[in-house]
Amino acid sequence: MIHDQTSTFTPLQKQIISFQCIHQDSDAYNLNYLFSLCGDIDVVYMRDAIQSAVDQCPAFTIRIDTTSGQWKQFFAKEHILVRHIIAHNSYEHVLDQLKRQARIPFSFTGEALAELSIIEVEHRVLFFMHISHAIFDAFSLDAFLLKVEHAYVKPLDRRVRNDTYLDYVDAWSRKTATDQASLVLNALDSNIDFGNDNIVCDGNEHALKPLIGHRECICGKVASEIAEIHGATTFAVLLSAYAFLIGQLTHVDSVGVAIPYANRPKKRLDDIGLYVNTLPLHITIDPDESFDYYLERIQHDLRILSEHQNADVLSLPGVIAPQCAITYYTHFQTLNLPDVTINRIDLPNESSMFPVSIRIERDGNELIVLNESNGMYRDIPFGRYIARFCEEVSCNGRIRLGDISLLNDEEERAMLSSINGDGMEFRCSAATVCSMVAAHAAIRPEAVAVIYKQTQLTYADVEHISNRLARFLCRHVEARYVIVSEPVSAYLAPLILGIFKAGKVYVPVDSVMPDSRKRLIMDQLTDYAIIGDSCSGHNYMGAIASCLSFAAQYDDGPYTPRCHAEDLAYILFTSGSTGVPKGVPVRHASMVSLFDAASSRFEYDEMDVWTMFHSYSFDYSIWEMFAPLTSGGRVVIVPPNIKMYPDEVRKLLVEHQVTMFSQTPSSFSNMQTHEETVENHSLSCIRYLFLGGEYIHAHMCDAWIAKYRQYGTVIVSLYGVTEATVLSTHAVLDDRKRKVNGVIGRPFPNTYCYVRTISGHVAPEGFLGELVLGGVAVSDGYFRRHSDAFCGDANIPGPVFHSHDMTYLNSKGDLIYVARNDSQVKISGHRIEIGEIKTAINKYHGCVDCVVTVRQFADGDKRIIGYYVSDRYLDIDSQSLRTFLKQHLQPYMIPAFLVPIDHIPLTVNGKVDIDELPTPDISSVTDLAEQSSSQTTLKRMMDIWRKVLCIPNVQPDDRFFEVGGSSLLLAKTYALILQTFKLTEKDVDMIDLFTYTTPQAMAEFIDGLALQKMTGTDLNQGDSSL
Repeated sequence: MIHDQTSTFTPLQKQIISFQCIHQDSDAYNLNYLFSLCGDIDVVYMRDAIQSAVDQCPAFTIRIDTTSGQWKQFFAKEHILVRHIIAHNSYEHVLDQLKRQARIPFSFTGEALAELSIIEVEHRVLFFMHISHAIFDAFSLDAFLLKVEHAYVKPLDRRVRNDTYLDYVDAWSRKTATDQASLVLNALDSNIDFGNDNIVCDGNEHALKPLIGHRECICGKVASEIAEIHGATTFAVLLSAYAFLIGQLTHVDSVGVAIPYANRPKKRLDDIGLYVNTLPLHITIDPDESFDYYLERIQHDLRILSEHQNADVLSLPGVIAPQCAITYYTHFQTLNLPDVTINRIDLPNESSMFPVSIRIERDGNELIVLNESNGMYRDIPFGRYIARFCEEVSCNGRIRLGDISLLNDEEERAMLSSINGDGMEFRCSAATVCSMVAAHAAIRPEAVAVIYKQTQLTYADVEHISNRLARFLCRHVEARYVIVSEPVSAYLAPLILGIFKAGKVYVPVDSVMPDSRKRLIMDQLTDYAIIGDSCSGHNYMGAIASCLSFAAQYDDGPYTPRCHAEDLAYILFTSGSTGVPKGVPVRHASMVSLFDAASSRFEYDEMDVWTMFHSYSFDYSIWEMFAPLTSGGRVVIVPPNIKMYPDEVRKLLVEHQVTMFSQTPSSFSNMQTHEETVENHSLSCIRYLFLGGEYIHAHMCDAWIAKYRQYGTVIVSLYGVTEATVLSTHAVLDDRKRKVNGVIGRPFPNTYCYVRTISGHVAPEGFLGELVLGGVAVSDGYFRRHSDAFCGDANIPGPVFHSHDMTYLNSKGDLIYVARNDSQVKISGHRIEIGEIKTAINKYHGCVDCVVTVRQFADGDKRIIGYYVSDRYLDIDSQSLRTFLKQHLQPYMIPAFLVPIDHIPLTVNGKVDIDELPTPDISSVTDLAEQSSSQTTLKRMMDIWRKVLCIPNVQPDDRFFEVGGSSLLLAKTYALILQTFKLTEKDVDMIDLFTYTTPQAMAEFIDGLALQKMTGTDLNQGDSSL
């Protein structure tokens, strides 16, 4: 191609070209304009007028070529020719063709980057412009349309084009735009945005998602009047409204907004090309600040930015492009031709430049608001909320920002009603769990109630044992609180019922919990007794077997429980940020409300068989144990030593024909992976599969559904918190909802909830906010501890819990869980307070500071990583630190990786820079396929551990679950062992990994298998202890 002059690139061009090279199918940077012309129009003359305007604009002859690896930009000799097309198809057909053409991305191969056409179709004339943003900006449209108007109404003027745009582009190479950026930073006191972390994208690449435009028309007079009263521009008023909206939308008090500036001096406003420069503005939204001061700050910062429109701010280190943008045009961009009616037709792109973006154009006294946002934001009526904001501040310019609500009172009431439905009329029964179980024992005394291994208890057994225990506790235990710290057994259910009947409060404490943590719980109770197998002291009642023996002397006949609906039933201790566990007291009425509410949503009865899969110190076990017992069903307690092994769990489910099965998503992932290797459909017995305790990814159940759809298995997403009695919301994962990440559905009837904005108002649909829970299920507060989490709420009567869980309500009326808004995380269903882990690490001698974070290595594989800074005179050994943490933390709270660092990296605003923390070193992990078959069994086993656990330094005696292993990783390890050593499931059962927990033990076991096959002898391997 012949060309005359080459040029460098502007920073914005570099961004566009880089993006397009990576996302070759994206039309995010296509600029498309379509006008419908009706009336007395000379089409040929119009085509010539457009061609005349094109010929005056050198930007249209720009070519960009990246094919050689060296980017170059030049003006070509060829002119772009405006096409004149006479269409013989229907208007609708032509319109569809133009929409498809508008979505074809430009490639930078030296070809033309603009296409312009005038089309005649069905007595209409269409003017279509399809241009790459790399050579043109929206501000150029005004200047270009004006040239077309002049050329049409005046004699054609084919002036020689000027090269203003080339001069501008070359100026970037001669003038350092970063110098101007520094001036901007100084003028704004470094008040430049560093990104909006809470903007939610549907996937990793928002720019590749379908874009649906949303158009609204609102009155622009109010915004103009506000501007006049406060001495500001209309744009500043609209920007103040938009920034406020983004803060409410994403639940943040500071917002970064991308603002496109024309970047043209006043005398050259008619220049055409890519002059526009997008500058990021950081806007703080203080709820206590009045609107007039807020607007004054924005106007001040806009004035500074306008003086430095050429600044290349985004090139400065540490500055991240904002993810939301606002563009404002002072008039509606269209043509004005004599005797011709012209309508602008929107051609929305399929992909967007920003996740949240709106364009505002003035059309007389009206404002046209176009929502060009993506994903969950595409249907949000920004125009309505901008109008609402303007109405509020027009009535009172001194109004606090925190007092501005985007919904009026009637709309708030409607929103609360739509979320809660019939829950607003829920009435809890006066029964207790004790009376509900007793009722079933009276009707079906010989029906099996509890199964654990070989032990079965009937309803009569449960009733008789619990009555004896109640009498025993009333006679011998004065303490109000009864701590249960026993290995799981069939007698757990009657023991808990006995505690309830005696009017005592049940306090579960896992028997494997470190003694130091147990002491922290006991110190809070003061007035307690202990039933357990490894405790001692003046308040120790002995193991459950001893208690049963003592209780045998008491009558097992009918017993009138001493518990009432408003009495405390249990206290469950959860992780605390200070390292001291927090107790959550739950009343009997709250427990009963759980089962009443669940039975109104799920169909289960005395014919159902349930599993109790989770530890009794985990609140979910309350649901697993007593939902079946209060409905006359049967509960099968899963032995702890098989929980990690999907094949063993499957055998249990099939043996007992389980119909109601609960899992965390991590455990279910293991089950599903194993199920794909099994041909039979033996698990068709499961009627309900409950998933809860962790984030649920879209499509994670697809393989299970594909196999068991014909049997009608119902998969349910459950969400709940200990503070609101186990379960709060539910969603049946039908074909639609399984495609949605984090869906938690609607509240149970015993729970009243809503999404709360950062200002404390009811959040509109699509707005991210904190989930607030209320109703009979909510606890009255933490045990002997004040917390703002239980503060009152004007929108919910009675007890209220602020969950710190960030959610939003989607357009289908379902709540969507996004993330925690504090330092808590959930792993394998356990709610973990990161602060408690940090406290434990910082207690270690020689540790001066630490950071604890969680990283996702794969779907379902989430691990805790602890980074620690040692005293400069001490060198902390990570293995010694791990041993120390075992004495202070639950096993599931111990970091999978402990990484030493010299210092904690900080962002420019003083926060921990998580992205700068080193990823655990896995560089020495090698591909097993490349390993020599001559390696020793031990070395190959250690290689398997390195690959699965992603840790370079594996020792022969490292125990799997103490160096970062999880149930998901165990399944991967098992698969690799079979593959590497060419073994079958008959040779090695997954449960063997629980027996042989170190590489050394497993290697010896495998060597023994090989020798056994060679000699035909049966070797006694001996058992390796845990």
